[in-house]
Amino acid sequence: MDAKNRRQERLGAAFFDNEVTSMRIGGQMRAVVTAIVAVWVGIENSDWVLRLWYPGWILMFGAIGLFQSFLAQTGRYRAWMKYAFIAFDAVLFAVLIVTPPPFQENLFPRPLLLNHGIVVYAFILLLSAAFQYSPRYALWSGSVLAIAWAGAYGWVSLLPDTLLGIHSIAPAPTFEAAMLAEAHPYRLHLGHMYRDVVVFLVCAGVIAATARRARQMVAAQADVEYQRASLARYFSPNLVDELSASDDDLEGERRQPVAVLFADIVGFTMLCENAGPEQVMRLLRQFQQRMEAAIFEHGGTLDKYLGDGVMATFGTPRAGERDAGNALACALAMQRSMVSWNAERRRTGEVEIAIGVGIDFGPCVVGDVGAERLEFTVVGDTVNVAARLEEATRALATGIVISEDLAKAVTAAGNHGLLAQFSAPRPFTLRGREGEVVIRSCDREDIAALEAQAAS
Repeated sequence: MDAKNRRQERLGAAFFDNEVTSMRIGGQMRAVVTAIVAVWVGIENSDWVLRLWYPGWILMFGAIGLFQSFLAQTGRYRAWMKYAFIAFDAVLFAVLIVTPPPFQENLFPRPLLLNHGIVVYAFILLLSAAFQYSPRYALWSGSVLAIAWAGAYGWVSLLPDTLLGIHSIAPAPTFEAAMLAEAHPYRLHLGHMYRDVVVFLVCAGVIAATARRARQMVAAQADVEYQRASLARYFSPNLVDELSASDDDLEGERRQPVAVLFADIVGFTMLCENAGPEQVMRLLRQFQQRMEAAIFEHGGTLDKYLGDGVMATFGTPRAGERDAGNALACALAMQRSMVSWNAERRRTGEVEIAIGVGIDFGPCVVGDVGAERLEFTVVGDTVNVAARLEEATRALATGIVISEDLAKAVTAAGNHGLLAQFSAPRPFTLRGREGEVVIRSCDREDIAALEAQAAS
């Protein structure tokens, strides 16, 4: 299963959680609303039978809502239940409409009950479907309400006292006779039924379209936030907005100049021998936090963590004139961060930490590598040289080692001031490479002296 399908599953689970919450809260709200309506109906009717009959039915709807809320609160709610509940509501509503109060059948003919306009209350049930954000549920709700309403009309139309046509009431329909026929208590207006059914279906369609649009917007926003989160793992915050808003993706290989930086804790194995796993993990997190801050502050890309080390690139995904200078400024910032961190560690009695940083600048192939789990990275000899330059910090007992290619790129961009603390160019043989590489180095003590001078 690919990442997109997994995100869709998680989004579906989130919608279901929202559905359960809506069922719980909606059931309680339904109980409150029906209680208010029941009180109003009781006040509106003076007859004691009507005061008990209709409010009793209305309170039954409230009890169903409380039952739904109970299922949601106790974890017994299942997705199919909402379809059963709305179908039961629709049938119950239709039965209520065509059932006259006891002892008052003659006062309330069934056609008169249907023609009385009580159908508007059914739309409250339909509108509740909007809270589920489910197009299928909205269409189902409108359909079952339409079917139940049409069924009520159909049953009443078969009763012997029901009158369907004007001619059956007034054989010679004048205007006055037609008006009287329309008002006849046993006259059933099938046209009203057709109108109500169409309105049910149209409203259900509108709610379904709205729910579908809402789900699409949520899914699209979730994808955007996922992409932003993925980008934020690697790129500096100032690039995240640009990349997420751009139509250009990161797929496809391309060749471009890149500054590659490796930073690693010196003597990490010995540190682990004298510390517990929890201490080692805390040390790594503090180290990574400082390295990540320096990388992003200087517009770099966090390529990957390498145990007690980190690899960063400058000039990805897009190359710029200041990439080499940004990489060098980042290395100096990393070493300055170590100075302040070691000051904190000394105060707490912890051992000081030293890091080595190596940087090279040159052509690389930039793109995604991997089969299913893709990783945005750079490949090329520049990466290998940068890694060897970081190793050389041990042999040279220094803090930063850079290639002359990087120094030339820094000078060409007008940032030669960054090279003030570095040694003169000299040849050096890197492990695993034939021939010599021209390098420059900068001692940790020089960086520490600059930090102390800045602090004073």
